[in-house]
Amino acid sequence: MSNKFGQFSPGEMVETTGLLSIALLSLTLLIGPICQLFPRLDGLKAHRKFLGILSFLIALAHSALVYIFYVNFNLAKLFNPQSPQYVGLLLGLASLIILLVLTLTSNKFSLNFLTPKVWKLVQSTAYVALILAVGHFYLTKSTNGVFTVKSAAEQITFGLAAFVVLFRLLVIFYLKIKL
Repeated sequence: MSNKFGQFSPGEMVETTGLLSIALLSLTLLIGPICQLFPRLDGLKAHRKFLGILSFLIALAHSALVYIFYVNFNLAKLFNPQSPQYVGLLLGLASLIILLVLTLTSNKFSLNFLTPKVWKLVQSTAYVALILAVGHFYLTKSTNGVFTVKSAAEQITFGLAAFVVLFRLLVIFYLKIKL
């Protein structure tokens, strides 16, 4: 009997890093709307930058694992339009690029260089990155057009991301009505 406790398959590593990145990005984006509704929680805002950058780093690790284990260092195989995963991979790449830009502009120099209004606009693209990442997750977990989510971690992550986007929209509309 072999003991495999603590050993992860490449597929498990890819899936775990992808889910963790989406979950961290979701939590990062949940902080803002929660603090708008509950100002006593403003202390959470201090952790957004760390969580956002960590989300990017884990997404980068996820991408590296895909590149190593799924396409064996072959970019042509990765971006093959004939592949059923092609659109999903493009969505994941677009999300990663947005997260890279957000990470590179998460500093005081960028805030001063871009002006606060432009910087805030750039940082709000994190919601686009989350939607693209969820699209990537959805398309790469679909088989013949059927979305199959097997594990509780996948269900929770997908649900959390959907909740964050909907919650943000509700807070925006709630605050507009309130004002």
